[in-house]
Amino acid sequence: MKNSVFALLFLFSLSSGASTGSIMGSSLNPTTGEELYACNAKIRSSSSSTEQICLNLGTGESCDPTRVGPTDGPCQCYSKEMIGNQIVATHSDGAAQAIHSTSQWKQFVDDGNLFGGKLNSLEVQLGSEILGAEYGFTYCYKGPFATSGTDQSLGTYGLDFTLQGSAYAVALDSVEIKYACDLRYRGQSGSPRQPNSSPNYGDLYSDFIRTETVYKRVDERSSKEIGYQKIRMPLNQVAHEVPRFCVVEVRFKERSGKDLKRDALATTSFNGSLSIKKQGSM
Repeated sequence: MKNSVFALLFLFSLSSGASTGSIMGSSLNPTTGEELYACNAKIRSSSSSTEQICLNLGTGESCDPTRVGPTDGPCQCYSKEMIGNQIVATHSDGAAQAIHSTSQWKQFVDDGNLFGGKLNSLEVQLGSEILGAEYGFTYCYKGPFATSGTDQSLGTYGLDFTLQGSAYAVALDSVEIKYACDLRYRGQSGSPRQPNSSPNYGDLYSDFIRTETVYKRVDERSSKEIGYQKIRMPLNQVAHEVPRFCVVEVRFKERSGKDLKRDALATTSFNGSLSIKKQGSM
């Protein structure tokens, strides 16, 4: 079986006081049935003050949550420090959607329906004056079908993640990558993946799960640059326990505190990639 490699890219820049980042990528191998695509994203922000502003989610105008009429749109209140922090997604049908940061996680897709939410692109926009945003990008991986005769899908599968950046490390506190896999012949759903099958989410978070720290800021003497990082991680440890479904989340966390201002003049370059492949194949 030919090597199936799926790659995604992270690109960040800084403009007019707002950090913007994009992540996109989708890959399908009809021969093996493997597929990797963006399926969710989440964001939240810490706040050091209680001052709030309330906005009508339909019009973007100021509103009073105690005086919402039956024909008015939802009135959402935010800490003023969080205004400008959001993630914008483009769905597979071309429709755009945005989620705005609050102190609680906001996400596009419920955790129990991740594989039903295919996203064409994701962009994080950090326009708040104060640091404290935390956001994650989630990718869904559908593993290979079993082949007839000698099953060529058997083997060990690995995930490679790379990251490199400059200037943004001043604001960044940590980057983590976390993944979980539903494996063949483990848990309640052990048979090879079928074209129309769905993941057993109980198996997904119990068969194989792992978290790795990609970057962690130490103190004020930490470098402004994130040197080239490459992490290689297994998705399974036994050849016949081929990944049926996997969820991969890359989570970025900024430093937080009322005196930590976003630097609108900084020059930021930040990029990375993620790939999944069967080990030892050509």
